Amino acid sequence: MTDSLKQKEITDDDLIFADEDYGEPAVIEKKGTWKILVADDEEEVHNVTKLVLDDYQFEGRGLTFLHAYSGREAERIMREHPDTAILLLDVVMESNTSGLAVVRYIREELKNSFTRIILRTGQPGNSPEKKIIADYDINDYKEKTELTASKMFTTVTSSLRAYRDLRTIEKNRKGLEIIINSTGHLFAHQRLKKFTGGILTQLSSLLQVNEDTLFLQSSGFAATDAKDKLEIIAGTGQYEIFVNKYVEDVLDDEVKRHLEIAIQKKESLFVDDAYIGYFLTENGSKNLLYFDGCKHLTNLDKDLIRIFSTNVGVAFDNIYLSKEIIDTQKEVIETLGEVIETRSKETANHIRRVSELSYLL
Repeated sequence: MTDSLKQKEITDDDLIFADEDYGEPAVIEKKGTWKILVADDEEEVHNVTKLVLDDYQFEGRGLTFLHAYSGREAERIMREHPDTAILLLDVVMESNTSGLAVVRYIREELKNSFTRIILRTGQPGNSPEKKIIADYDINDYKEKTELTASKMFTTVTSSLRAYRDLRTIEKNRKGLEIIINSTGHLFAHQRLKKFTGGILTQLSSLLQVNEDTLFLQSSGFAATDAKDKLEIIAGTGQYEIFVNKYVEDVLDDEVKRHLEIAIQKKESLFVDDAYIGYFLTENGSKNLLYFDGCKHLTNLDKDLIRIFSTNVGVAFDNIYLSKEIIDTQKEVIETLGEVIETRSKETANHIRRVSELSYLL
């Protein structure tokens, strides 16, 4: 394959090849970086690309380079790294259409619509730009002679910005989907302890929407009024062992301080590494949710949690209202039974005894 990167005249804006031999290093995947896959059968193209973008950063994150030298290898790497932000793809590798086959594989087989694919070719006559753009789901088409250092910077930056926005939209969609799917659970008639346990599960799912935060170990608990004290009625992670115990007896001072701030302000809030949900029902009962591991949440994450918490607040009111209705019905039945049974000393309190025995059984 002809080397189309070489030109007769070299300017400051052109790519300059280093004299020394850059051996292909092992890929070291760094946390908090953007992944770029360079797929080209020319070693020199890999070296130059990495040289030009070596100190590149976008939004405080550097780059991790992945390298493929054939279409088959590019397909394999994309399977293993679906979170690749940009693919710089040569059209002609082991065949004249290797790159185009990779594009179809990524979009149709892997169903990956997020990776920004930039086709690079040294033989534009074999792959006319207009036809390629029309027939293939790519995001840019460049001749290798076009990609000078400054144009490479521009292309990568615009592609990363588009990739970031697409991931944000997808994250928002997933978060809203979790909230919608949880609605049925939140508003189903159930006991308070089961309800709060379900909330913790749903909130945990919401916090894990972002793939970048999957390594976080979040723990949380739910507490409610009980004899003028806050009792933990559900817990996950490190707080699971504190269920059915009072907050003041088992939690450390920092967690209690966070809860006190929410109680004083009478609102849900984010404090340090924690989210505290505050829910005051219409009958005056206080209910709190506590979740740690929230330090790295974005504003979008927090907005999703606030939306979720709005549903939780309404659901708490429904549960207490349902409990009041049940208690009222029970009181009416017992009162009617007592009125009827007062005529007979032998059958007095019969209904109460039957209900108590039924409960014990």
